[in-house]
Amino acid sequence: MGVGVERSNATVTNVVLQINVALTGFSSNGPVHVNTKDLITALSGAVSGGTTNPTFAANAKLVVISDVGSTNNNGPSFFVREKHGTTTTDTAVSAFLSASQFGNQITFPATPGNVKYSQLEFDATIGDAVDFYVEGFSTQHKGAVSGGHGVGRLAEKQTVGVTITGAAGSGTWAGNEVVLRGSVTASAPKVETD
Repeated sequence: MGVGVERSNATVTNVVLQINVALTGFSSNGPVHVNTKDLITALSGAVSGGTTNPTFAANAKLVVISDVGSTNNNGPSFFVREKHGTTTTDTAVSAFLSASQFGNQITFPATPGNVKYSQLEFDATIGDAVDFYVEGFSTQHKGAVSGGHGVGRLAEKQTVGVTITGAAGSGTWAGNEVVLRGSVTASAPKVETD
């Protein structure tokens, strides 16, 4: 859903990771490149559940936000984040983007348990013109995360980075059938309250 949310001082603690998409491939028309800015552009004006996303500014970023205290196990949520002066607006885009683990998840070394390996799939479904997935070997790092603006370091280790390497998949980009390869990463962890 494309709902803008302005951040305020509340009691929910979140870990925010910035998403970077770097995919290349081919369509019958030739080479294809899909990066984070391309996805944000495709999300501009996208409609879900009767709600239309705004047209995102050039400074917009794609982020994933996890509620540290959540017990619902719904996983992290995707947002397009824009800053206008001191105001940050997050527009929910999880109706269009998702990531899911399948198969085994291995922690090695078991102690201290800071690195987990698995297979992850990243999906983008933004209407008929954009509908693709890539999947691959993923590495998830856990560690200490700190915040700014009066938010200190979290006591428990959190996910500080996820990388899907050797990602490959297919689908539709710009209305053309495509095969894609590359990487999707989540990095630059930050603690925030909302």
